[in-house]
Amino acid sequence: MYHSCLLPLTLAALAGAQDPRPIEPSTFPARVPLHTAADDPAVGPYGLWAGGPGYKASFHDGFAFYPYIPGQTTPRALHWCTEAIELGGRLRGAEAPVTRHTEARCTLERAEFTEIYDVRDDGVEQSFVIDQRPAAGDIVVVGRIATPFVATPVPEQVGALAFHDEHGRVVVTYGAAVAIDARGERLDLATSFDGERIRLRVPAQFVARARFPLTIDPLSAVTIVSLNSAQPVRGTSIVATSAVGDHTCFVAVVREFAATDYDIIAYRMSDTGGVLNTLFADITTNWSSSDVDVAELASGPDWFIAMERSAQGVVSARGYWHRQGDMVLNGGRLIAVGTNLGRDCRHPRVGGRLGSSGYSVLFVYNDESGAMPNPHAMRFSTLSFEGAPFALRGTAPRIGDSHDPCINEAAGGVDAWRVAWVEDGATSSTLRVAVVTDQSTIAAVRPLATLANLRAPRLAGTATRYLATYLATDPASGQTQLTARRFDMTSTGTATSVGDHAITSITPGFGLLLFNGDLSYDVMTQSHWALTYHRRTTLIPGSTSAFAVRVGSTGGVVEAASIHPSTSEGVGNTSVAWNGYPRSGEATKFLLTFSTTTPSQPAYFRTFEYAVGNGGVYGASCANNTYADGHPPYAGSEFYYAGVHGIGANNSAVAFLGFTPADVPLDLIGMNGCRLLVNSALSVPVTADPSGFARVYLPLADDPLFLGTLYLQWAWLAPGANALGLVSGVGARIEVR
Repeated sequence: MYHSCLLPLTLAALAGAQDPRPIEPSTFPARVPLHTAADDPAVGPYGLWAGGPGYKASFHDGFAFYPYIPGQTTPRALHWCTEAIELGGRLRGAEAPVTRHTEARCTLERAEFTEIYDVRDDGVEQSFVIDQRPAAGDIVVVGRIATPFVATPVPEQVGALAFHDEHGRVVVTYGAAVAIDARGERLDLATSFDGERIRLRVPAQFVARARFPLTIDPLSAVTIVSLNSAQPVRGTSIVATSAVGDHTCFVAVVREFAATDYDIIAYRMSDTGGVLNTLFADITTNWSSSDVDVAELASGPDWFIAMERSAQGVVSARGYWHRQGDMVLNGGRLIAVGTNLGRDCRHPRVGGRLGSSGYSVLFVYNDESGAMPNPHAMRFSTLSFEGAPFALRGTAPRIGDSHDPCINEAAGGVDAWRVAWVEDGATSSTLRVAVVTDQSTIAAVRPLATLANLRAPRLAGTATRYLATYLATDPASGQTQLTARRFDMTSTGTATSVGDHAITSITPGFGLLLFNGDLSYDVMTQSHWALTYHRRTTLIPGSTSAFAVRVGSTGGVVEAASIHPSTSEGVGNTSVAWNGYPRSGEATKFLLTFSTTTPSQPAYFRTFEYAVGNGGVYGASCANNTYADGHPPYAGSEFYYAGVHGIGANNSAVAFLGFTPADVPLDLIGMNGCRLLVNSALSVPVTADPSGFARVYLPLADDPLFLGTLYLQWAWLAPGANALGLVSGVGARIEVR
């Protein structure tokens, strides 16, 4: 028989939350490799694209270079189209080129020359390679330019061309050209621009003495480069692989290129912050993609991206499925979500699955096609991609507009998902939770909280154990509070409240704003959640404080730390994920992504490890059979246990617990060679199982928080071992952190 005990907290020292041990944040790559992607059925073709810090470029219709210009409404480009190359007085290159590309180079192959574009951090380098010497005469490259930017027409001269925006700022530089032959002999070339065409001329004298192939490189020094800062990050989402000992995760980042153009890039990373692969890129200017969420399907294992997409005045929802073993950029499958190709579907979120039965995801979104927004869901299966949209409210009466749908990040095994959203009434808002099965049925819809101005909910958990966080503002006092509500909810919707905790609050004045960040559940301990939030001061532009918080089994705060040491960089867009099942001896941790307003590195990755004590066995007695839980005694763990083994089937044992150790010989009572190693404050009788194992559960409190050291010793019946027929094991020191 196993027993659970809760130590009287009046005997323990109480302490405040302590900082987790942070690892320095790492950053994401600034370059996006050359790639294409699936066409959108509602909008059109994707094209061939690449990107870098402060620019992106397309190669499917000539060459177009888009500089990032802070504050621009729409993306603007300098378009180059090679009209011809004059070889010895004859025009060449009228035929359509054969396009090939690698991650860093695009080649346009024609019969007598090849046009090459190399993607670099500082821009795109353009070059032309002529394989054979032409007849006598100059070689002239003619490129037609189409752009809203302005450059002063110039006659033939050596030097770069500068293109300006409407404010006179240089936004694109077309670098000075040079010719290089096969021996390495170089010649600076004259460049001219008449307002419509750029001409690069290689004089006949150099052509006559050059060894071919000959390369014309107009961008050999500074390339085409934007002189503005890197584009800001407007959202992040992260999920970690749940396989035992796997150290990879999947991170999606939303970058703003213009007010009407958002891009999504997703990476496969190690849990130490190194980027292993770029797996998804959506940077076309044909549409704008934003509001991203990611999930894992452990059975595949696969990644899934949910995103909001805007084009031609229509907002829709899209999904993207990628096998974890597939390292090909954009090698997955694009999915249209909802009816009519997902028109008017907003704020998409996705929940995955854990374990071998994880063959499906649930995609949730707000359907705003009707008179009142209404949360919907759609199930996708790795086997059939089947499912039809359905309303999450079921038959529940409707009281007003619904918004902010959210879903637990992963359902366990065949467990149902829990989906939450906010429904506004005349004077208050209700947070509702639906139980959605893997057969796309709604088992129940329950109200979880009703408050004034309730908004921005987050939900995480699995197997009946859940935590919700949300913001609410008191209309009388004006105080805004971030609340964590712990609740249990069965697959039929029976809900039990475990506890409410105020994580933080702000009072009116001083321009303070409070934002709910993200939420993730530790499936290994089944007792911990990590949440993020940030506060912004509007009176000081860019001033933001962001925090990561770990809560325990009732939602009480166990650890808290600043996400970023600086408050002047505008920290936000946080996303957090539990880091799977670590192997024995590996650190238990949460993974975190966030952004700052720092122009050079706007997105970061960081890990937070659980604080761990230095517990273990101590002392000597007449037996050594003590053992402990598979994970350390983390504060807030509901299911931490200590045990004893090899004591005989169905044998009786007692666990003695206290807050200080002892060392008292027990020979005088007939336990020769045995010692008492703890000043007992509590004793718990236990009966061993048929295998001779006995266990006692020690729920470690998070409210009020207990941080400190417990001491435990086992004693059990052992007829014939000594005069008393009782033996005691070595002591166990349990450092709760």
